[in-house]
Amino acid sequence: MARLSTRDGCTPNELIFARLLVFGETQIEAFRKAFRLRDTVGKDVADRAYRLANSARVSAAKQTILTELRQEDLDSVGATLLDLLRYMKLAEDDKNWTALAAFTRLRMAAKGMLSETVVVRAEQSLSDETLVKQLAGKDQAKADVLISLLGMKKKAA
Repeated sequence: MARLSTRDGCTPNELIFARLLVFGETQIEAFRKAFRLRDTVGKDVADRAYRLANSARVSAAKQTILTELRQEDLDSVGATLLDLLRYMKLAEDDKNWTALAAFTRLRMAAKGMLSETVVVRAEQSLSDETLVKQLAGKDQAKADVLISLLGMKKKAA
């Protein structure tokens, strides 16, 4: 029977094995999962997994998989949370309370315990001239102060 091979000369199971290795599985666990093994002797599986992991075709497949990966494929939610927890511990050890507070806020937001609300007011869509007119009214002294605070050029009267 002919060997069914795909890109890089690997069988479909070998490609699964290569992908599992790229994503951090041990050789033995990747081999068991890829070939659906349960009741095989440990040393036999370890030897076969080692030989296959170091074969030229699986090495080429791993390299192909790595070059095709995007950042999103490598950076998981779990890895991000572990990084955040590590950073929180470092900030606490350094007694950097500002950083610890910021990391805690990020963690709470990620877990849905904290939500941020953005409020847009009508004043934010007004032009500077209209804002000065509304705030200062007919008081030219107030208008001059607001114009200087806003960095506007004073209109010639």
